[in-house]
Amino acid sequence: MDELDKYQFILKAGQDMVINVKDYGAKGNGTADDTAAIKAAIAVAANTGGGLIFLPYGTFNISEEIHLPHKEIGLVGVGQGSTLKAVAPIKGAMVKLTGATEYGNRGAPLKDFFLDCNNQADTGLLVGASTGTGYTTVERYFHNIKIQGAKVWGMIVDAAQNCYFSLMNMEYNAGHLYIVNGAGNHVFMKSEFNDVSSTHHLRIDKSKSLAGFGKNGFADTPQMNKFINCLFERGAKYQSNIHIEYGNANSFLYCEFECQGAQAASVYIGPNCSMNSFTECRWAAYGQNKPIIQTSGYQTSLEKLYFENAGGTHIEVKNATYLGQYIAANNNLKIVNAAGDIGGNLRMNTAPRYIYDNPVSSAGDTFPGEFLFNADTLYFRSKNDIKELFAARSIKGSAESPLNAKAPSAVVTLDQPGTWIIEMNARSLDWNHSRSNIFTVRYKKSAANILQTVSPMNAADAVSGTLITALSAVITSVSDNGSTAAVTFITKSTADRVRFSWRAMLWMAAD
Repeated sequence: MDELDKYQFILKAGQDMVINVKDYGAKGNGTADDTAAIKAAIAVAANTGGGLIFLPYGTFNISEEIHLPHKEIGLVGVGQGSTLKAVAPIKGAMVKLTGATEYGNRGAPLKDFFLDCNNQADTGLLVGASTGTGYTTVERYFHNIKIQGAKVWGMIVDAAQNCYFSLMNMEYNAGHLYIVNGAGNHVFMKSEFNDVSSTHHLRIDKSKSLAGFGKNGFADTPQMNKFINCLFERGAKYQSNIHIEYGNANSFLYCEFECQGAQAASVYIGPNCSMNSFTECRWAAYGQNKPIIQTSGYQTSLEKLYFENAGGTHIEVKNATYLGQYIAANNNLKIVNAAGDIGGNLRMNTAPRYIYDNPVSSAGDTFPGEFLFNADTLYFRSKNDIKELFAARSIKGSAESPLNAKAPSAVVTLDQPGTWIIEMNARSLDWNHSRSNIFTVRYKKSAANILQTVSPMNAADAVSGTLITALSAVITSVSDNGSTAAVTFITKSTADRVRFSWRAMLWMAAD
């Protein structure tokens, strides 16, 4: 089977031709200028309703932009051995896709070739919109394309929609990937962005200089782009790994970042952004003393992140940011509230170890307080502050009363003098009848006296059903040395058995 036969299987419906550029005069010897021959092959495909432009093994020099203006025209090589090389200055892109009609430029794949910009072309690949009409590129498949040596961006995605990119490889470009002007619903899978030389591995923004500006239905704000299992690493004095100036609901899942050489935060999310997320990602900081993540975006979501060897702040927030569970570092995790109310900016279902605050409050602002619980640590978040209430001391358990006990009860043993919070639930075994409340328990023993009190925190119990009619508590004993206390919880019940479940948490240790 020759090279041409290997690619017959990827032809799509409506493509009745595979067009070898060598049949139209291309040499692929790294010396001849093959621009005209490649354009001639594309013209044949355009005039016959589509086709697959085939690049055999070789280096095909080009001196002008190669434009794929119509749907169902693909470009396929045999891997990185199929090279398009810029040998003269190209102000646009080496390869450009734009839409010719309102239905967009869609269909055939682009795969298995190498775009060598050779520091001659501004951009390697432009997936974008047409000047004037704004007709754009839709539902294209890009696979195993390497882009190197671009003077501005390796790839630009301008207002395009619903494309799939996999095994993309970008190296030694001034900037690697630029997503702009409402471009959205793209997936980047298992792609690498390595050794950026000047700006960003990825920038998400809007740009008046590109054809898609003002020609999309998303206020020029890119959204819903997904990066899965991607790697963003290295560079010599570049600006950042990820810079999102305008962008909504873009997500990063299972990605890795190496941010040595970054002159700013590894990830920057600006104030014109909302609902961007990073989940199960890892950063190797190599002593980076800039913030790893710096976000002013609204409702940024961060969860299951791991930071290695950061020299400064791990996360800096200036707007509502949701911190999920399992955010960790191999040194002290440092989260900084850089501006605004910390209570409004840090919204968590898990509490970090250290939070550094520079609150700026506004008169008349209100924010409800709430408790945040993580493992065995309880935090209280108010409008302007987050305080650790207790850590690493809690007791939980359960017990079941004897059959037909007159006053079903359970004993909770506390192991440190001070103030405890105990939540107690008493229920019938069928779960249909229950009564719950939260109690504060204080005890301390000295030679002169014993301090001991029990008080329910709520005026009324939480109740379901009718069989359990009361729930009370009393300290029944304190040890001779005052180190432990037994608290007995008593119910009135006509249920056959009562099952007690509790959690006791040390609020404040005694002096």
